[in-house]
Amino acid sequence: MGLFDGHKIDRLIERGSIDEVGMLGTEFYDRGDYGNYARLWIGYAQRLDRTHSQSGSNPDAWCIAGRIYEKGIGVYPDMRLAFYWYNKASNCGMMSNEDAMYKLGYFYENGYGTFCDMEEAVKWYRRASGSGSEEARRALERLGY
Repeated sequence: MGLFDGHKIDRLIERGSIDEVGMLGTEFYDRGDYGNYARLWIGYAQRLDRTHSQSGSNPDAWCIAGRIYEKGIGVYPDMRLAFYWYNKASNCGMMSNEDAMYKLGYFYENGYGTFCDMEEAVKWYRRASGSGSEEARRALERLGY
């Protein structure tokens, strides 16, 4: 990464749209630059977290940050931070991200980043399934619901 890339990342984190962040993030990911991929998406998610009351929220960015921490893409895996971002992405009302809702169910079921709570797991699986998540529907079926 050159100096230009660093400045470009900082500008996008502070002023970019999700489309711009997504394009550069894809470029970083495709060339195997996972450190900058994580830096970009986590920085953008943090900016939205700080400012969402003024500028709206974007559950997709928060879900991507959750996935980065869950999978350890360019960062050390951290299930507590993954849970935090999936929780943010799942609690946006009508804009909530179905993948994040499924992940919350999965994290509650398995005690990843939070305590094990089957009642919460089923609640989130139901919400995700109601939003169209096939994975959540299968999880409910597996659990006998």
